[in-house]
Amino acid sequence: MKKVIIGFSFLSIFCSFLFYSCQKDPNLQEPKETNIIYNDNKNTFVFGTEAGLRSGSGERTQTVLGKKRTNPYTVKVMSEAYNNLAGTDNEVSLPKTHIYAQFCPQTVEELLELEERDLNLFDFPLEYEVITLGDFYIEYQENGPFPCYYAVVPAHYSFPNMSYTVLDDLHIAPYATDLTQEAFNLTGNTYDTPTSIAEINISNSSGESSLICLPGHPEYPQCLCGEFFDPGTDEYNDCMGINGEGGGSGGGTVNCSASNSSYPSGQIRVEDTELGWENVRNVQVILKDNWFIKDVVYTDDNGCFKVNKSYSGKAWMWVKFKNSHGKIRGDGADFELHEFLTPIKHKIGKLSGPIFNNINVDYGVPINGPGNEVTKRWNAALVLNGLQDFKTYAIEEGLLSPPELDIFLAWDRQDGFAFMSSYIGSIGVGEAISVGLLQSDFFEPFGNAALNQLSAIYAGTQAALVNILIPDVMIGTNFNNSDRTLALAFHEFAHASHYSQVGSGYWIELAKAEIAAGGWGNAASWQAGRIQVCESWATHIEHVFADKRYGTTNSLVFENNYIEAIERDFLMFGHVPVGIHQDLIDDFNGEDVIFDNVDEFTNAQLFSILESNIVTPAQYELEIINVLLPGTTNTLGEVTALFTVYGF
Repeated sequence: MKKVIIGFSFLSIFCSFLFYSCQKDPNLQEPKETNIIYNDNKNTFVFGTEAGLRSGSGERTQTVLGKKRTNPYTVKVMSEAYNNLAGTDNEVSLPKTHIYAQFCPQTVEELLELEERDLNLFDFPLEYEVITLGDFYIEYQENGPFPCYYAVVPAHYSFPNMSYTVLDDLHIAPYATDLTQEAFNLTGNTYDTPTSIAEINISNSSGESSLICLPGHPEYPQCLCGEFFDPGTDEYNDCMGINGEGGGSGGGTVNCSASNSSYPSGQIRVEDTELGWENVRNVQVILKDNWFIKDVVYTDDNGCFKVNKSYSGKAWMWVKFKNSHGKIRGDGADFELHEFLTPIKHKIGKLSGPIFNNINVDYGVPINGPGNEVTKRWNAALVLNGLQDFKTYAIEEGLLSPPELDIFLAWDRQDGFAFMSSYIGSIGVGEAISVGLLQSDFFEPFGNAALNQLSAIYAGTQAALVNILIPDVMIGTNFNNSDRTLALAFHEFAHASHYSQVGSGYWIELAKAEIAAGGWGNAASWQAGRIQVCESWATHIEHVFADKRYGTTNSLVFENNYIEAIERDFLMFGHVPVGIHQDLIDDFNGEDVIFDNVDEFTNAQLFSILESNIVTPAQYELEIINVLLPGTTNTLGEVTALFTVYGF
C-alpha cells in the first residue's frame, strides 16, 4: 500500500470529519444571477443551469393573492347543490368529509409537532385566488414568532394539543361531478369543464351514464371517486380522504407519464458535476389544485411520480426534501427561523393544464455561488440521493444503516459532523455544553440569529433548546464538485452507521472528546484513541463509498479514484490511522513504509468488531487478532507489524 507519511493529501484538503473547520475552496465561482429555464413544455422547470436562460432568480419571492373567493366546498353549499340537483322536497345535509383549519404556532414545540404530523401546511389562506405563488406570503410577526398555516384534514382528524381555528367544515367531492359544478355555479366560481369528462362517467345500477353522484345513488359515496371502490380498501380510503392523503407512488418505469393526461405525473432529476443528470429518488412531491385537493407522493428509483387522480383547472406543485430515511434542512443568506427548523420545501410553481402528465423538474448545477435558494435545493437533491446510495452500499458491505436522520446543509462550510442529537438527547447535549459545545467552531451555524430568536420563545433548559437547533448530521456544501459534497456526506453517514453499532453513551464521549480537542486534536488529546478509531473508520468508508459511486469519474487531482486516495494516506494530524482499514483488506505494497502483507479482511468483518468496547486502535488490533485472524491466512506477526507501522 502506497503511503505518504508526511503529506497533504486529498483527505486533509477535504476535512470531512466530526467537529473540525476547514478553509474554503478558493476556486468557488463568483456569484452570478441564477435563473429558471422553461422550454416549450410549460410544465418543465429547470433550475440553476446556464444554458437557455429566460427569467427568474435564486432570491426569495413573495406570494401574491387576489380576491377572496366564496368557498364552494362547504357542507352548506354542497348540500344546497345536492338539493338543487335532486329536486326533492326533503332537504338533505351532506356529511362533512374534511375540515379546513388554521394553525398559528406560538412555540417551537408547536411548530415541530405540526411538522412531525406532516400536514404539508400552506402559509397562505386557500380560499383566496393565487396570483403569484412565492416562497412566503406575508410578514408574520404580528401573529407570533412563526407564520400562520392552513391545512385540510379528514373529518375525523385528531388535532394537536395547541390552539387552532376551524375555518370551514367541507364536503369535498371530485372535481368532475355535477355536484361540484353546481356548487361552483352557486358561489360564482368559474368551473373549468374537464376535457376528458367521458373517462369518468358513472354508470348507475340501471346502466345509464350519469355524473350525479349523490346520497341515494346506489353507489354513493364510492361513485365520488370516479369509479367504484369497495369500502375499507386503500383506494376507497384514499379517494374519500379517510387516510388524509390521496394518490400513489411512482410508477416504476422510465416512462414517467400517466396514461391519463389529467393525472399529474412526471420526473425529477438533479445534475451531478461528475456524472451528469440523475434521477432524484424517494423525494416527497406535493400537488394541490386551485382549492382544497392535495396529494402527497414520492418519486421512485427512476425519479418518477404519479398521482392516481384527475386534476382540472389550475394546479400547484412543491418538492419537499424528506422521506422515511431522513429530512434535509438548511440555511442561506436570508435567515428565517421556521425554515431553519423544518425540511427544505421548494415551491415549483403553477402547473399548466388541462394536460398534467408532462411535469419535469430539473435541478441543474447552479451558475452562482453558495448562499441562495437555488444552490440550497440543488445540494438537497444531491445529498438526498447520497443518503439513498449510502444505505444501498451499507447493505452491500455488511454495515448497519444509519437511523432516520435530521440533516442540515451549511452553505458556507466545507466540514461536517455527526452529533446524533436526536438520539443522544438533551442530557447528552448538556454534557457536550459542559465541555465547550457552544464555544466550538462547529456550533457557529446554529448560534447567533437562531439561538437568539429561539431563546426569546422557548422556556425549556439551554440543553433542550440547543438540542432542537443542532441536527443529527451537518454537511458543508461549499464545494464546486458534487463528488466532494457526497464524499463528505458519506463520511458523516458512516459516523451515523457506527452510532447504530455503539449507542449513545459511546457517542457522547466521542463528541466531548472532539469538542475538547477542537476537532481531531493530536495523539496527546483527551480520549485520542476514541477519535482515532471513529475518524479513521468514517474516512475509510467515505472513500470506499465514493469510489462505488464515482469510480474514475471524479474531481481528484493526484489519484484516479477514491481507493487510490485512501491508499496514499497513512496518518492524519499525526495520529488518526486513516489508511489502516484498507491495509487490512488488501496487501498493496507501498514504497514509503514497511510492506503491507495483510489482506483478506472485509468491511463487514471489521465493522462487526467496532463495538462500544473498542476505544483505542490497540483494542481494535487485539479484537482482530482474537476474533478475525483465525479465519484468514494472515499471521499474527503480519498484523502486529502493520499496526506497529502506524505507531500502535
